[in-house]
Amino acid sequence: MSRARPFLPAGCAFLLAASSLAPAAVGAAGEICSWRLLSTSDRWVVIGETWPYGSDKGWMESSSSHSLTVGMAVSSSGTYGSWTASGSSTSSSGVTFEWAESSAARDYRVQERFGKYRLWCSTSGWRNDYREKYVLSTGGYTNVLLGTRPNYANCAPVGAGLWKRDASTGNHSVFSTGVKISSLLGIDLSVDTNYASTRILNYRLATPGKVCGNDAVPSLAGKVMTSR
Repeated sequence: MSRARPFLPAGCAFLLAASSLAPAAVGAAGEICSWRLLSTSDRWVVIGETWPYGSDKGWMESSSSHSLTVGMAVSSSGTYGSWTASGSSTSSSGVTFEWAESSAARDYRVQERFGKYRLWCSTSGWRNDYREKYVLSTGGYTNVLLGTRPNYANCAPVGAGLWKRDASTGNHSVFSTGVKISSLLGIDLSVDTNYASTRILNYRLATPGKVCGNDAVPSLAGKVMTSR
């Protein structure tokens, strides 16, 4: 989908850095502005979760070509607590990995580098306009144990054995605080990701039971758990 190019007055040019951020302010005629990277920080980003029942097991797979939509933040001062969520960008892991099977409820995280940018203009100098956004994926991954088990009502019966959610049809997994960056900004940012052959949710049921979706039947749900 093409995006409209920002309007710039005659004689005013913007140089966009590798961040690909659209200009947030307009300089004087003939002034050249660009986004300058000030610092970076490596952060964990949630890409999924499993809630196995009893001795069932769950795990995920992620391939290098799988992309995520991660949130951005804006600020007029760049200080902690001044940031608000605004916009998004697309990230890609660059590596392939698979978590080990486990009967524990877990979320699954990849490590991504985020950058703090400030707008600089050739005549007026630094502007009070800051952005925090994705820079690159480091290739790191981990998982974190989850707490209270949810109750998903959209269930379907399944036999013992392997069950996979790997089709791009259906609902995305959305994690409103999936980018764990609040210690830096004062807020966490969102993550939106879909299932595909490059992002697979796996369950291994020990006995016949049910799989249940949070927002649709399991074949279309954004999040899935096993149950009895």
